[in-house]
Amino acid sequence: MNDLSEKISGLSAGKVELLKALFEREGIESPPLPIGRSSRERKHAPLSFGQQRIWLLESLEGASGAYNIATHARLKGPVDHSILRKCFDEICHRHEVLRARIELVNGEPVQTVDDGIGVTWIDADFSALPALERDAALTREMSSEAGRSFDL
Repeated sequence: MNDLSEKISGLSAGKVELLKALFEREGIESPPLPIGRSSRERKHAPLSFGQQRIWLLESLEGASGAYNIATHARLKGPVDHSILRKCFDEICHRHEVLRARIELVNGEPVQTVDDGIGVTWIDADFSALPALERDAALTREMSSEAGRSFDL
């Protein structure tokens, strides 16, 4: 990032808008402005259009697993479960969207990013079952989880 971009990225949203208006008034082509990080000081943020749609559908029709994206991975060899959990917790820590939730403030839905929320784990050991039963039990468990709704 060049020096000008660094200075612009440090400006508040209001000052960036003023800068854009000044460029426009003077007939100067505005350079591409960097996308700044959201302020960590802000407690609530407005919902995106997609979030508004999902929130509205849930409020009208009730909770659903319709928007869940289910996947799985088959791991071979020994797995250190505590390290695997720490890895997923770190991913949640780094990506605010994974810690975001929707709550009502003054009757309006807003997005709130929690500080410390991790992945909820379900440990299911099917190793004692015969192979055919194990696959069927695993498929049932995955289908059940994939269809489960979660609190926005």
